[in-house]
Amino acid sequence: MLIAAAGLVAASCATTSPPHLNQTAATRASAYTAFGGGHVLRAISAEGRYLTLEDGSRWEVGVADRFETAEWQTDAAMTISASRGEDGFNYHLLNTAVDESVAARFIPRD
Repeated sequence: MLIAAAGLVAASCATTSPPHLNQTAATRASAYTAFGGGHVLRAISAEGRYLTLEDGSRWEVGVADRFETAEWQTDAAMTISASRGEDGFNYHLLNTAVDESVAARFIPRD
C-alpha cells in the first residue's frame, strides 16, 4: 500500500515539474549553462557570423548584429546571459571591452 501511494505521489510530482525539468537529455545537452562573466573571445569568422569562446563554445550571431561582431577583437572579455530571443537566438553575448551586446544562438558540439 505504501509503495502504491509513493508511486502516486511520484506520478503527481512528475506532472507538475517545472518545464526545464521535463526537457529531454538531448535538449539539456544543447543548452549552454556557463552564464556570467569571465569568458574570453578566441575566434571570430571574417563576416562576424560565428564566434568561439575560451571554453570551446561556438555561437552564431543574429543577422542584425553581425556588423558589430565583424569589428570585434579576439581576447576581449565576454559575459553570457540567457534571453527570450527569436528564431533560437536565446542568448546575449556582451563584449565588455566595447560595451556591445549581440543576440546569439549556441551551437552544441557534435
